[in-house]
Amino acid sequence: MQSVVNEINFDFVRADGSTFPALINSGVFHNQAGKLATINATVYKISDRKYETELWEAKKQADSERSKFDLLSDFIPEMIFTAEPNGEISYVNRRFTLFFGLEDSKFKTKEILSKVHFQDRFKLIKNRTAAVLSKADFQMEILLRR
Repeated sequence: MQSVVNEINFDFVRADGSTFPALINSGVFHNQAGKLATINATVYKISDRKYETELWEAKKQADSERSKFDLLSDFIPEMIFTAEPNGEISYVNRRFTLFFGLEDSKFKTKEILSKVHFQDRFKLIKNRTAAVLSKADFQMEILLRR
């Protein structure tokens, strides 16, 4: 009715029964008398775009799982944080920010280290440095000063 079709997505079936995703674009052209003269239809194989859609769906699912994790981690009594190899803290839960009296994402590593009990501070730095050098994951429970 509009004389044009833009990007209708279909899965085409080949003679051997296999399928491939495609977009169809078309337009109609009329002669001077207004009668239909030609229909121009183009089919684009979009296998790559189909994978983009799958990646987008996977990203949305990962974001949803991250939101669930954030929600759950904010309600447990433990403090959780993650740090990058350069020492930059990349994630903290709500309990962490409340304990340190910090605004969301506004903290410095030195500030946090000052709250680590002196008996654990050296062990923490030593073990973390060894993990970074060996490119291993690192987890450690430490005592914090109030």
